[in-house]
Amino acid sequence: MEEWLESSADVCKELERRGLFLVPGTRILLPLIFEAPVRLFDNALLRQAVIGAYSYLAPEAALSSVRIGRYCSIGNHVEILSRHPRDWLTTSPITHHQLFAPPFQGPVVDDFETLATTTIGNDVWIGAGTQISSGVTIGDGAIVGAGALVSKNVEPFTIVAGVPARTIRQRFSDALIGRIRERPWWSYDLSGITVPWRHPDAALDAIERGVAADHRLERRGGDRSSVGRHQKRRRGHAYRPDPARSEAARVRGASSPCSGATAATTQARQQPHN
Repeated sequence: MEEWLESSADVCKELERRGLFLVPGTRILLPLIFEAPVRLFDNALLRQAVIGAYSYLAPEAALSSVRIGRYCSIGNHVEILSRHPRDWLTTSPITHHQLFAPPFQGPVVDDFETLATTTIGNDVWIGAGTQISSGVTIGDGAIVGAGALVSKNVEPFTIVAGVPARTIRQRFSDALIGRIRERPWWSYDLSGITVPWRHPDAALDAIERGVAADHRLERRGGDRSSVGRHQKRRRGHAYRPDPARSEAARVRGASSPCSGATAATTQARQQPHN
């Protein structure tokens, strides 16, 4: 049976202590695995999700069966589309899903995967109103223009747009992309250094100097947490994309306050709309 988070004001307040910023009424199908901090704006929906630090979902975004990296910007009304069988006699889900109660529908005898895992890399910006076919991969550093229909994989550091989505151009030069791939900046805790984000090469220089001066930047100190009744504690490397290699803390129940694991400051922020 599905278990949804009851995101009351008290629950939201307690989750903020662990770096999960919600508003009452946010819809989350448990369990949710996240790296603090993460923000979900009004009426955002997550089902069967893993989401990395500094990522957010804008209002009305609805993502299911998804793995989201760090520093991702998911715009308003972005959604992942379920799949239907194309080569069966019918595309109707009554062939594999109990859509109607007896006697209106007979027994279901076939299986079909309606939602494959969709992967969204790190530092990905997905514009408002984008629709994503279930099971695709959007690579690190990609940008998807508003209103696009993403039906195929998107290569890293590529800008795509349109229906269906087509490549517009490469986001950075080959040399800059090579530098990022050699040392992905999102792997480090950058809270203690000043980064000139407006100038990508200078920003990477600053990050590299910071790493050279303090090897502790190699291991960012953000734990991954699981929200859900049946999550077990696991230990390993902190702040890694694979949840099996990170530390998960237990949250007791969807309707009860949970103990905070990671401190986070609460500030009023303007809601993003793209």
